[in-house]
Amino acid sequence: MTGSNLPVVIVGAGHAGGRCAERLRHFGWQGKIILVGDEPCLPYERPPLSKAVLVEEVEPSPSFVIDPEMLAALDIEHVAGQVVRSIDLRNRTVRLADERHLGYCKLVLATGLTPRRLPMLDVLGSRVCYLHKLEEARTLRSAIRPGAKLLIVGAGFIGLEVAASARKLGAEVTVIETAPRPLGRVLPARMADLVTERHTNAGVKILCNEAMDEIVQTPERISITLRSGETIHPDLVLVGIGGLPNDQLARSAGLQVDNGIEVDDRCRTSDPDVYAIGDAASHRNPHYGGRWRLESWMNAEEMASNAARAICDQPRNGASVPYFWTDQFDRRYQIAGLLEPQAEIYEQGVAGESGYLACFVVGGKLRGLFGIDAGKAFRKAQNLFRGGAVATRDELRAAGFLAARETADA
Repeated sequence: MTGSNLPVVIVGAGHAGGRCAERLRHFGWQGKIILVGDEPCLPYERPPLSKAVLVEEVEPSPSFVIDPEMLAALDIEHVAGQVVRSIDLRNRTVRLADERHLGYCKLVLATGLTPRRLPMLDVLGSRVCYLHKLEEARTLRSAIRPGAKLLIVGAGFIGLEVAASARKLGAEVTVIETAPRPLGRVLPARMADLVTERHTNAGVKILCNEAMDEIVQTPERISITLRSGETIHPDLVLVGIGGLPNDQLARSAGLQVDNGIEVDDRCRTSDPDVYAIGDAASHRNPHYGGRWRLESWMNAEEMASNAARAICDQPRNGASVPYFWTDQFDRRYQIAGLLEPQAEIYEQGVAGESGYLACFVVGGKLRGLFGIDAGKAFRKAQNLFRGGAVATRDELRAAGFLAARETADA
């Protein structure tokens, strides 16, 4: 199918939604495309929000997925500042907040996620912020200055990226984390410690096994008492404790939902005319089994492309190994596959330094990669996944990898 009298309607004008609209044209869709988003601007990439948007001397322009010229050239209708209230699967329509109804031949849900909130911090008003949208990044940018005291709740990727950016700007940064170590959900202990060390060396104060017990606010200052009894006085609090998939719209319509909108290998939901992509979609990964809901730049790109291929009756791309990266201070940390605690680790380079690369091997099979500014070496190792190769210990040693004495969680 390359066209219809009814449009393809894409709900969600973020990275995944914008890329899907562009890919539909690339793969030959000749019919109408309507892109509906709740933000006033065109689709943009979110990774710069915690980095470049905060630290550049002059605020950079958004990294648009589709800029105004492309929007016109591709003949994509952009409905900005509108929320979709409901989906009628039987009649193939969506209802907008302004009560307009849009018919569709195919519907793509790219609804993204919503940051988890901490209601106990609501009393702080404008002194607490979350980071998911461009306007939130601009608010944070205006507050971070030399000597400002920033408290970050949550030591995941977003929290640590903002911590690095704020330290670059001269702010005093404290990070609190309820878990025993930062990045505990995504990195084994040895790798998490490498990232943590870079932060502590740069002056970031990281407090683990910690939480907030009491919050007192006066016009002059904030006082937050921690579980340990320590009291801190931040000027601003940033919450970065993950997000929840925006799957309520799909659930209300009767689509299959379980920690995200469930899709098959063509991004189709339980209704064959409805697709879901990006942060809100849950899909099976043939490399590792089970359902995965990935929140990453690469996942947004790949699912957007695969949905567009399916709608245009094009063959799908092969399933890739999950890939993430995070830029903190002068380091880029790269992750591919699963970094399993029980894995044997084969290393190349100096741990914690640029060029370091670690291969995670379980049962003689390569299962994951971790690199620090590893560049070409990381991409070369990724090809072992793409080719379906099983890296033996002898092959890794021949490639210059040495076995680490410890396992990943030692």
